Amino acid sequence: MIHTIIIDPHPIVRIGIREALRGNGVDVVGESATAADAVPLLKRLVPDVLVTELDLPNENVARFLQSAAEHAKRLIPVIAFTSISLSTALIRFDNIFACQQRKVENGKDKKSTKENVSSCKIFDYILKTSPPQLIVQAIKAASSGNSPIPHSELDKFYATKSNAVLPLTKREIQVLYHIANGLSNREIGDTLQISRETVKDHITNIFQKTKVKTRTQIAVWGTKHGLVE
Repeated sequence: MIHTIIIDPHPIVRIGIREALRGNGVDVVGESATAADAVPLLKRLVPDVLVTELDLPNENVARFLQSAAEHAKRLIPVIAFTSISLSTALIRFDNIFACQQRKVENGKDKKSTKENVSSCKIFDYILKTSPPQLIVQAIKAASSGNSPIPHSELDKFYATKSNAVLPLTKREIQVLYHIANGLSNREIGDTLQISRETVKDHITNIFQKTKVKTRTQIAVWGTKHGLVE
């Protein structure tokens, strides 16, 4: 049985997730409307997988996810089950998709093991408009280190983007997003609270990494690779 905790501000959503998971080998051991209230649950229940909405009012979700493993004293795979598009999440949240390779066996760090499991803060990304079976599949895959699942938003993103996407920093993605929405360098600087010279440096990096030559091509490239809606 896979144990999970659900975080979502809407009770009806939490009930819906419970119903979707019922009879599928997943036990919801705890639920919370806020990330703050989930902290003691993580410490006490230590779930196999955490399912959370990213749009939690007045909370720093990125900081919470970065500290989730510390609260639980071990790596907790996270499934984003949200109404926010992946391209928007890439702009809004810092480092939640960062991955590293850790030695993991049966969900716990080991000095010696047979395999490396990718330990992303976000193991998979499921939209709330998705079929119910996707969240079931995502939880099972995350618990065994096999994420993302086919047809999830994260899987689609990895499948469609070129190798050139990976080197873009969060700030470069933000600049790209604002270029695609028609902002000038000055407007981008004011929006991101950085100097125009810094904006120009980011644009130069984007040109080099994406191998495009104009702002229009940047917008087209960003749309093609799912970074711009």
